[in-house]
Amino acid sequence: MRDGTILISESVTPGHPDKLCDRISDAAIDAFLRQDARARAVVECAVATGIVFIAARFAAEAVVDLPGLARRVIAEAGYVGEGFDARTCSILTAVSELPPADRGPAPGGARRRGRDRGLGGDGAGERLWLCDRRDARR
Repeated sequence: MRDGTILISESVTPGHPDKLCDRISDAAIDAFLRQDARARAVVECAVATGIVFIAARFAAEAVVDLPGLARRVIAEAGYVGEGFDARTCSILTAVSELPPADRGPAPGGARRRGRDRGLGGDGAGERLWLCDRRDARR
């Protein structure tokens, strides 16, 4: 496209590993902020069959049970029973404090690195998801 936009298409179910990881990471950030409104945290997650890995770096006056939180989110997504099970999956965590330079307020406030907009259409391929990268250039 001439204006630098990129067209992409993605559709996944709520229990898809990417969605599950997003939900776990979001729940962890929410837990830090519930305990400390000034908390700064970076939480990443990866899942594979039977295992969850959570990496968290934070500066907060908070104690968050990351394995317990992940098990709750996984169970809410319906993973209880055979196969991937919230009650029995292995959960590995890597937790560290943010360096002092990263503890202050975000310059200019928090910004998203990208923004998705949904476009509709009734023909296959006629319209796709539009990923607007203008936010990333700010």
